[in-house]
Amino acid sequence: MIVGFDGLSITARPAGVGTFARRLLGAMASLPGGPAVAAVLPRGSAADEDLARAGDRVRVLRAPVEGPDTPRALWFQHARMPRLLREAGASVHLAPAFVLPAFRFDLPSAVVVFDFAWRRFPATKSLRFRLYMDRVVPDSVRRARVVITASEFARSEILECVPGVDPGKVRVVAPGPGSPLPRGDAAPLLARLGVPAPFLLSVSNFDPRKNLPALLAAWRLLREREGLPHSLVLAGGGERAAAFRAEEVGPGEPVAAPGFLPAADLGALYASADLVVVPSLYEGYGFPVLEAFSAGAPVACSRAASLPEAAGGAAVLFDPLDPADVARGIREALRRGPGREDRIRRGRERAAAASWDACAAEVAAMLAGIAGERARG
Repeated sequence: MIVGFDGLSITARPAGVGTFARRLLGAMASLPGGPAVAAVLPRGSAADEDLARAGDRVRVLRAPVEGPDTPRALWFQHARMPRLLREAGASVHLAPAFVLPAFRFDLPSAVVVFDFAWRRFPATKSLRFRLYMDRVVPDSVRRARVVITASEFARSEILECVPGVDPGKVRVVAPGPGSPLPRGDAAPLLARLGVPAPFLLSVSNFDPRKNLPALLAAWRLLREREGLPHSLVLAGGGERAAAFRAEEVGPGEPVAAPGFLPAADLGALYASADLVVVPSLYEGYGFPVLEAFSAGAPVACSRAASLPEAAGGAAVLFDPLDPADVARGIREALRRGPGREDRIRRGRERAAAASWDACAAEVAAMLAGIAGERARG
């Protein structure tokens, strides 16, 4: 079996979906007895470093783009990639980022769908993007032999948003704990950012559904009413981070929004934070929760969508729509004592049980089960 792997989402700086695709591809490449892979990757992909150590099991088919979603990338994905995968001898196709090729595609396929965020939060996406996703994602779900997702919550979203789909083909596969991150001392980074320790950490892409204004409001409540000594570090987001800092952060407030950070810096922040806060309104899985657990950091997170499922009882939960309750959750999670230590221990255990090797083995078994079948649609 040769798996045709659509890796266009694995950019130089992949976000959540791209991180999932990257880790799954790397684990599949090193899986004992695993399949050969023909992986379509953009220029400068973060997966290049991983695959340099994978031997000859993975053949890279280089796309003439730097990532997904541009007109040129969409043309390549839908019109050009199917022929490249057939020429590479692929017997089955895996699309880890929502979308199957629309044209001239005769391979049995599996698609990974994490959420329907563009439909649940339409104001956060352009009309063009929403129209595209509403056209191609339900069609991909219907045509796929297997639909893979990361949580029971996301499975329920797929079944609700794509009426008539066979529930038996929508399967939950637990991912590993985000990206492997080195641990180090955050003090030099905090000094560069101009914020002191101790600090709270939140990691996101600054999409409005990440709900960072509510976190900022809760942090201000705790500082004003209870003298909270912690600064606030909001990592990730690129240009969105700069816009948020300019629009939302007051002069002199100890809030850092440094944008995208290299793995060493992000790992140091996770390992040194007094608390990781995940205030999202909507997540299909929530990698920052597992990344924090893996680093031994305590977590307070929203009780919305899939986040309680990701937390598994090892985090303090709060109502993301109520800044006062967000503040209550932060206060409770910061309180020293047996409860905090027990949550940290359970979080470590939960992260240790999450395995990319197990995820890759389960996905490979699903692909083997549909290889040789006829494609749909």
